[in-house]
Amino acid sequence: MNTYKFYLLGGNFIIFQALYCLLVYYIASDIGIRIDAKKLYVLLKRILFIFILSILIKDLIYIDELSRVYATNQHSLIGVYFFMGGGHNIEVTYLSLLTIFFIYERKLFYFSVGFIFVLSIIYLSRVGIIEVAFLTYARLSLFFSKKKKIVISVFLIFISLMIIYFFNNITIIHRMLHALDELQVTTSGRGMLWLAGLQLLKTNLTGYGIGNSVAFARDLIGINFIENNFHNVYLQYLLDMGVIPLLLYLYILFNRVFRHYIIEFRNFITLFFVVSLFQFTGYDIIFWFFLGIGDGLYHQQKIQHAETVLGENKYDCNPC
Repeated sequence: MNTYKFYLLGGNFIIFQALYCLLVYYIASDIGIRIDAKKLYVLLKRILFIFILSILIKDLIYIDELSRVYATNQHSLIGVYFFMGGGHNIEVTYLSLLTIFFIYERKLFYFSVGFIFVLSIIYLSRVGIIEVAFLTYARLSLFFSKKKKIVISVFLIFISLMIIYFFNNITIIHRMLHALDELQVTTSGRGMLWLAGLQLLKTNLTGYGIGNSVAFARDLIGINFIENNFHNVYLQYLLDMGVIPLLLYLYILFNRVFRHYIIEFRNFITLFFVVSLFQFTGYDIIFWFFLGIGDGLYHQQKIQHAETVLGENKYDCNPC
């Protein structure tokens, strides 16, 4: 279908990015089958420390701009360098996605979560606060039964409501409470992008081709915005490729979240699923890389289990 759309409507470089994601997935899944899990986590720990240290040094360099974030309503962030192309929200999100792999290492985990929380306050990042809440809940839920998880969820919701009630004048909380108000602004931001996307859906549910839907949205609303995606993966897939590829993508997510998958990677996918409602393009290398690694490690565990039960040589079935 997308080959036909490419022929009919044309395309752009994003289709090559999508193909690259597919290639990365298969390479990563092969690595996951072969790599030693302990060595992988040591490598990820080093990456996490380097990332935290790099952000800390960078933010100290730009401390003047960051000190004016609240006074300028985030406009001073324009002058700050970020390691990720998507800006401060993506930087905090990548840090959160790395942190989830150390959910069993209490000190390192809470240190990283605390750092993410401080960054979210400095950057006025609402998605960062959501990620801190998710990470904290994911850690706490490791040690409780399903019934206790429900009690903890209710308790955390109650605490959140109390914080909102008594501290609603704090800037970050005020921004979170009025997030829906921003969607009513249809001349900029997500309000503009999502409204344009929904209007496009009225005439086409089979997709406009990978990377084409944003260009059609520009023509539809007559605003030459600079964004190259809709800041919502599910809307992006629906507009680019149609209903069936979106359902297949959701199947990929839910199949791993609700089966006996490696818990760190299951939490990674769950967190990515949540933040994909507000950011990312769907053609993000980090997701497809870790999905491949997770699938490879899962397959490796199945092989090791089968070898333990059946015997090492029986599983290979060379005589067959």
